[in-house]
Amino acid sequence: MNKILVIVFVLTGAVRLHAQSENRAGIERLMKITDRATFPEFWSEFEPFKDSLSNEIAEGNLRPFNNRNSFRRYGFRVMEYKFNFQEITEVEGSSFRSKNYRLRILFDQKDSTIFYCRLVEFHGYGRDEYISSSKLKFDSTKFETCFARHDSLYNTNTLRNFSSPPFISHNYYGPICMNHGSDQHDEMLAAVKNNQKQVLLNWIRSFNIEDKAFGAAGLYFLRKEGVTLTEEEQRLLEFTQKLRVNVQTDLRIDLLGLVLSNRALDKRFENYVED
Repeated sequence: MNKILVIVFVLTGAVRLHAQSENRAGIERLMKITDRATFPEFWSEFEPFKDSLSNEIAEGNLRPFNNRNSFRRYGFRVMEYKFNFQEITEVEGSSFRSKNYRLRILFDQKDSTIFYCRLVEFHGYGRDEYISSSKLKFDSTKFETCFARHDSLYNTNTLRNFSSPPFISHNYYGPICMNHGSDQHDEMLAAVKNNQKQVLLNWIRSFNIEDKAFGAAGLYFLRKEGVTLTEEEQRLLEFTQKLRVNVQTDLRIDLLGLVLSNRALDKRFENYVED
């Protein structure tokens, strides 16, 4: 009996190793496909790969990338392709679930040039906090006009060494809803409390819109507490409050001008003082 169990365990282990080997081969193939320069080149190889995933749960969509006005402000109409898949290997009626992956590609709708590609392994449905493998590429030269304009308006000298588009949100501005918080919101309040103006200035000069929002809110709070802002700092605050772009909050996509209006910030400052 023990010998039979050992044989079963060995065979099961061999099946799983074989499945993992096939999975790794598939991911390696996918990573090579994502090296293509344009979306049509990528799609011509990706579509057969996608169709070959007969034993996998897979879904994807192609749509305009609309949650960042920054792209359109500088002449870019961006398309986004997202694809999620879960590898499953079936052996004699048994299913062995392997790893989950998410692929995200952004490309210029005008010439189809891919400027951002991210492939990650994620754990748990809809979560990618635990990334064990990733592929990033970002052609910063494509946005030179955008960077130059930003440097002119914010008096910065930005190094063009981004590993991913700085316009894409990986955080959110909050708490708009008092039931939600964020580490960065706590850091902003700590910067205000300790008069760490440089932290807030670094954020407001960032390309990330949510960073800008936190930086502007923090400078506004400092001014309410009697800290004198220089003419340049005041200019940065007022200019950011008037930016016609969207910001990701903990509830939705909202207009930056609305969440940074004097009325909205006065209300949030009152809550800050009460706490």
